[in-house]
Amino acid sequence: MLHSSANTTAVPVGSAHHGAVVTLQNNTYAVSDKAATGATPWRVKLVNSKGQEVGAASSIAVTNIHGNATDGSIALFGTPQGILRVQTGGQQELLPYPAAFGANWLSSLSYGAAAKTFLGMSATAGLHLVNPNTKTFTSVGGITQYTRALYDAAGQDIIVLQPDGKLLVFDGVSGSKKADKSVSNLIPDVAAAAPYLATTQKYVYITNAPQGKVHMLDKGTLEEKHTFNITGKPSRIVMIGADLNGEGEH
Repeated sequence: MLHSSANTTAVPVGSAHHGAVVTLQNNTYAVSDKAATGATPWRVKLVNSKGQEVGAASSIAVTNIHGNATDGSIALFGTPQGILRVQTGGQQELLPYPAAFGANWLSSLSYGAAAKTFLGMSATAGLHLVNPNTKTFTSVGGITQYTRALYDAAGQDIIVLQPDGKLLVFDGVSGSKKADKSVSNLIPDVAAAAPYLATTQKYVYITNAPQGKVHMLDKGTLEEKHTFNITGKPSRIVMIGADLNGEGEH
């Protein structure tokens, strides 16, 4: 029912810290656990709704945890030592990064439901499809610098906006490029404007705070289809509902 209060349940999981947690399909939680004092070690443990540790005991310690994603049956966490894979039974494994990463690591992770793939990213290592089954990392377009990168609403394609104004669409399964086009004619200084994106099956929406606009682009061609004039400076954007073909359909 709309406008009703949400019921919340507190699950005790350990000492307070800026950590990460995912809900798995067997109603357990894979949650980061930090040493009570000092910066390390970190680990991930599996707990039930009462906060009790269940499944295989955590045996892998890392120096940091940042970023997480899940497909419901496994959870991935970003760490400097590799991608930590946690299964619903608590079994854990570190997926080592390619040697070319050097000291860089993937500190943000997303899951594309339609593509059934994981996207790992960081400002230093770039964008990579992470396959937890084959333990492989596949670069997405060789991209190392980006302003925004995300799956579309269905989790099928990956949309990337680079600081130089180039907008690209990649297949979320293979990582192959499907479209690219500069949006510098719409937003002259993308690096300074730092636009946000929302993407559906048909369209890419991109905020333009300096000009008070939101641009609507055809996802297949990246041609501008419509521009919405917004009062104020639009920043973050989220897509709710179905695709629209123009402002008149709102």
